[in-house]
Amino acid sequence: MKALSKLLDGKRICRACFAHHAAVPCFGCGAVREPATRDAEGRPLCPDCMIRQPENLEERVGCGRRKPVANRLPDGPRCQNCRPRITAECGICGRTALCDMSRAAGQPWCDRCQQRWAACSGCGTVAQARSGTWEKPLCAKCTNPDPDFWGRCPVCTITWQLSTRPCQRCVLDQQVCDLLGDATGPSAPNSPRSTTR
Repeated sequence: MKALSKLLDGKRICRACFAHHAAVPCFGCGAVREPATRDAEGRPLCPDCMIRQPENLEERVGCGRRKPVANRLPDGPRCQNCRPRITAECGICGRTALCDMSRAAGQPWCDRCQQRWAACSGCGTVAQARSGTWEKPLCAKCTNPDPDFWGRCPVCTITWQLSTRPCQRCVLDQQVCDLLGDATGPSAPNSPRSTTR
């Protein structure tokens, strides 16, 4: 069951169907996806191409290259390859593993927990677990309710996060759309298969 959070032609539809309806070929890579933004000339860009635009690249303090930001630390931005990692006890699951330091919670955060979505024990929203424990996970809003602390997913603009990349829910949704076909293929909004999404 999905929330009908979008309005199209006077009818309520889910976020996935809205993205499907809005999908157009990306000017950068040609992928048929909902645009995350448009360039100065109004051409659509998918989330992957948006974060690779020259104006969105910053020089990294670790490697010195201009790349998308993976982490912002006190000494400056870091890319996915030069971000510092430590072997520590994860603040959420408690296992010892390779971790990043969570800026939201200020504690080690392992790769497995970074991919985990769960029903928040504070508000009940299904979202990425940003703190708490596996038994009592907390979403971004319950970890830090200050909206100015967070950015938004560039695709859905709903998920609160610190990364400029699309959130895991949007990444998975796009993978499903890619598998089922583009806007003119078998998963087009009026096709029988679209009712199963």
